[in-house]
Amino acid sequence: MESQLIAIVAAVLVVVVVFGILAYMVISAIVRGKELKDAWNECDDPNVPDLRKYWCRKCKGHHGIYGGGEKETTKCNNCDSDDVHRVTPITLWQKFGYSLFTLVCLSLGIVAETLGVNTSPIQIAYVFYGMAVLCAFVFGYVYRTKSAARNEWLIWAKERGYEENAKKI
Repeated sequence: MESQLIAIVAAVLVVVVVFGILAYMVISAIVRGKELKDAWNECDDPNVPDLRKYWCRKCKGHHGIYGGGEKETTKCNNCDSDDVHRVTPITLWQKFGYSLFTLVCLSLGIVAETLGVNTSPIQIAYVFYGMAVLCAFVFGYVYRTKSAARNEWLIWAKERGYEENAKKI
């Protein structure tokens, strides 16, 4: 009885996490598209810091992007570098979104171990735990890369008069 309750709770957790991932992806894509359109309507100067625009680490500017299709990477319009980033601050929700896959794998491992699911020659729970560790490493890499790009952009932006916590009028 107790193991069934734990399995049900874990299954509900997995469903909530999956719906959270989908909602996060859809809402952020809609908001990002509108912000990017508004940003380019305000100023075309690539040397003016703007959080809403993609920033190229190679040529140090907001020169716009192209690509980003199914098999194509996003590249800078100026130098064709694929080292372009969104430089918005890393929020708690983004960290949660990055770690969702880790949580899903960990939850599935707990469910498999609780229910006693055995597959020979290895237990499936260990496969899920391994996937959770792999996802955690990927999360760490993405977070580190995004933080490095953001910090580099902040140095560049402050040289151009950007104030991080200033109110817009």
